[in-house]
Amino acid sequence: MSLKRSGNNDNTGGGRKAAYVVRAATSNAECASQHIRYSAQSTANRPTHGEGNNEQRFSILAATYNGQTVEARLDSRELLMNGVRPYGIEHRKTIRLKNQEGKWEGDVLHDEPFGWGLLCDHWNNLLYEGFRIGMVNVCYGTQYYSDTHTIAYQGEWCEGRRHGKGVQYDKSGNVVYNGNWVNNQPDGGRIEFCNKNAILPTRMEVFVIGDGNCNSLEWKSLNMSHMPNLYLVQIGNNCFENVDTVNLDGLNQLEEVVIGNCCFCKERTFLGGSFALRQCEKLKVLKIGCLSFSYYTDCVIDDLPSLEMIQMGELNQNSDNFTAASLSLNGRVI
Repeated sequence: MSLKRSGNNDNTGGGRKAAYVVRAATSNAECASQHIRYSAQSTANRPTHGEGNNEQRFSILAATYNGQTVEARLDSRELLMNGVRPYGIEHRKTIRLKNQEGKWEGDVLHDEPFGWGLLCDHWNNLLYEGFRIGMVNVCYGTQYYSDTHTIAYQGEWCEGRRHGKGVQYDKSGNVVYNGNWVNNQPDGGRIEFCNKNAILPTRMEVFVIGDGNCNSLEWKSLNMSHMPNLYLVQIGNNCFENVDTVNLDGLNQLEEVVIGNCCFCKERTFLGGSFALRQCEKLKVLKIGCLSFSYYTDCVIDDLPSLEMIQMGELNQNSDNFTAASLSLNGRVI
């Protein structure tokens, strides 16, 4: 089914308890007191760390870099940006890094690291092996101690920070910490989530945002297609005003999407914006509040076999959802 504009809103989410939650503050003043909560999850699809056993049990990892989605294919050691392989990548190339001692041996784009490779210091000691863009590590890699040349950390990265599942070792090779990381710190079950933080964990199950959040310029797009465990999206009122691209594609666990009033609708002098909700086999409910997506010109809702309800705006009100788009509904009546 493909849809472009309509008119009905309820801002209630599902009642199931989440094992993995991101919750933003309900106001900027409360930001410091809100946290992301994690719990143990199955490692069936994760890399196995440890001496003598570095088998990678997954083939794809996703993260963010400068607001774009970076996808790492570990089996082929290939790096994609927003699902596209950048043109002009040179493989097995050695370059001297700018503004720091050392060199990079591996994939290069525009004379900078872009993809898989080795980072070595001035004396050719290995410092890092994995995916890298420019001066930052992304997606997955192994960091080494510069003096003992043993593994310091092995796991997931996002924008140069330890972020995701990873293992920290001491210089003797003993495990110091094995678990989830966020913004370079072991999560310990709780971690602060700031209004300006545009980095989202890939193993999220529930995405809940309170009123008036995520309106900073860091939020240009909201792409959740690399979050396969996500089953609930619940966004309050007046959120994501600068975002002009929303992508919920191929989320097979997603059951409900609830978006409040006046979201994704910062007043602008031009029309434009894209909302895509596709190939979510368990999705039953989509609710969008009044004035949300007012300036968006594209809304595509397709291949949702379990969908039971689409509700946009309120009856007898000027809902103004997707006002610049035409309406086209295609589906099967049962």
